[in-house]
Amino acid sequence: MRGDAIQVVGGTPDVNQVWLWHNVVVVSWLGKPTPGSARSLGPMVEKLMPRISAQKLSFIHLVPNNLPLPEADTREELLELARNYSAITACIGVIISGGGFWASAVRGFVTGIRVLTTRDFDLRTHKSISELLAWFPEEHARKTLVELEPAELLAQLERVLNG
Repeated sequence: MRGDAIQVVGGTPDVNQVWLWHNVVVVSWLGKPTPGSARSLGPMVEKLMPRISAQKLSFIHLVPNNLPLPEADTREELLELARNYSAITACIGVIISGGGFWASAVRGFVTGIRVLTTRDFDLRTHKSISELLAWFPEEHARKTLVELEPAELLAQLERVLNG
């Protein structure tokens, strides 16, 4: 898959920016997630489905170092989002930049979502884009039949990171 560039399709000012490339949604987190920013992702996903040729979407979340953890109400909204859209979710990769206690806490939060949702999709955390690339393209192709070139996915993710 070459030629198509990733495009901004929405977001919440100062909280996140949402991008689409083929049938991959990339959520770049900029600030602390809020209940409203979590709720807004559902309608956004529904609007994207008619734009893609596949039956399922995959998601990549880019979490910057030391992003404040969401409050309980936001965590509940994100869990509800994962439950409501599990049937159209192929896989989810979460890249958590940074380390230490903060990164462990974020990984714990993501693991909690994974445990409390269905097993329809695989959700994994990664320390880097290169770690994600070792898993995501193959899993995405297996679940959606849409093949992604790892080098092209890397280029698209770098475009997101560079704004």
